[in-house]
Amino acid sequence: MPDSDRIRPTNLRIADGGSRSGTGQRYGSRDRTPIATTFSRKIMRCRRCGSRVVSNAKRCPYCGKSLIPFYQSFVFWLGVVAFLGAGAIYFIFFYDPIAAQFPGPESRPPVSYGLIGRNDTAELPIGTTVDCDGMVITLIAVTQELTAADGRPIYEATVQIYNRSSTTQRLLNTQWVMRTAGGGFEECYIGQTDSGNSLTSGIEGRQLAPGEVLNAKIYFAAEIPVGIVYLVNPLETSSENEVSWLINYQSTPPSD
Repeated sequence: MPDSDRIRPTNLRIADGGSRSGTGQRYGSRDRTPIATTFSRKIMRCRRCGSRVVSNAKRCPYCGKSLIPFYQSFVFWLGVVAFLGAGAIYFIFFYDPIAAQFPGPESRPPVSYGLIGRNDTAELPIGTTVDCDGMVITLIAVTQELTAADGRPIYEATVQIYNRSSTTQRLLNTQWVMRTAGGGFEECYIGQTDSGNSLTSGIEGRQLAPGEVLNAKIYFAAEIPVGIVYLVNPLETSSENEVSWLINYQSTPPSD
């Protein structure tokens, strides 16, 4: 068949770009007509230049803009995977559910009750009540009737703790120490007496609900005690965040 007799299609175009700077009508009636019957549902327009492009194209052949939706791109899913991975690492290595449920006391200076002309909380008399940011603590008495297996006298401190905060608080032995005459400190005594009886503190691991009151015994073994110290925050060593009661043992004789 001669070349002059061949039928040449005149409307078969994959895209009709148009010009951004042109002043004429951008989209003609031809643009609203599908390219072919088989392409009637496989044509899309580039959002940048408006050209008609086959729907499975990844980039516009006229302006080069990516035709892949952002939520289907590699960068988007890489960010999602990185975010989930960072969350998993935090929960595995750094998240402490116990600390989140029972936050430790804040390091704000405590306030003592019932003392006239004093606003500090150092060397308080026995029986003084102190508000330690929601934990109201009273050292009721200190007695000495027991002896440790190594011969040291054991002092029994009776304390009352009231949780006036709105959250559950956890009590720790490490917040209590006994100051000795030589300037040292003795931690809570957990062990046996010279008669073989076991002693342990009544506060370790206890959880006080809001409004709950606890009367407990705390034991210390020391030769010459001069005071009992409560650390509002055991991780801080500032004197502003501790409470101390002065032990004048002559004024607190053993109970009958």
